[in-house]
Formats: sequence, C-alpha cells, structure tokens
Amino acid sequence: MIFQDKPSTQKGSTVYPLSSTPAIAPGLRPHLKGTEATPSKYKSPAKPSTSNKAEIVPGSVQVSPLRQMEGVSIDLVVEIKMKSGGSRTVNMQIECPKFIPKRIMVDGKWHNIA
Repeated sequence: MIFQDKPSTQKGSTVYPLSSTPAIAPGLRPHLKGTEATPSKYKSPAKPSTSNKAEIVPGSVQVSPLRQMEGVSIDLVVEIKMKSGGSRTVNMQIECPKFIPKRIMVDGKWHNIA
C-alpha cells in the first residue's frame, strides 16, 4: 500500500496520508521497518492494582501489514517499573495473522498466545 500526499481511491476505498511524527529514540528498538511511529490517542495508561507498573513508551507503537494485508504485526516498547525502584525496557512484537493475535515476541523470544 502506498501513502500519498492527497487522498486516492483504489477499488472503492480511500487511502489517506499518514501524519509526520518524530522517529523512535535510537536504542529503543533493535530494528526499524522504515516507517515512523504514530502517537497513541490515549493520554495515560490504565493504572494497575499492584505497585509494579508497565507503560507503553510514547511514540513506540508501529503497525505493519503482514503478507499482502492478511493481518498485522504490532511492534511496541514497554517500560516496566519495579517495586525496588528499578526499571527495564522491553521490546515486543505481536503477530496477528487474519487480525487475530497468535504469538508475541518479548526481547527476541516468541511465545504462543492462542
């Protein structure tokens, strides 16, 4: 799919351009897929019931099509804050063939969801 400066129509659907957003800070991802991140429309994450917290790093979410739009891959960076005061940054990728979450990669290791 090609995004253009002006809306175009292909087979009855309209494609609009993506807004320009700043790139993800260097070092947060092991690789970039050539697209820029788009900011989340949500202002703050949900508050967990425990004192440990996990927050999505703002601007780190990327959604990419899988094999001719047969699903999507969602890449994101999560910062985990622990009770001890320390924190850890985790790279995640969620693979959604046919738009249904199937497996998740956490720091380079795949785990099945379904």
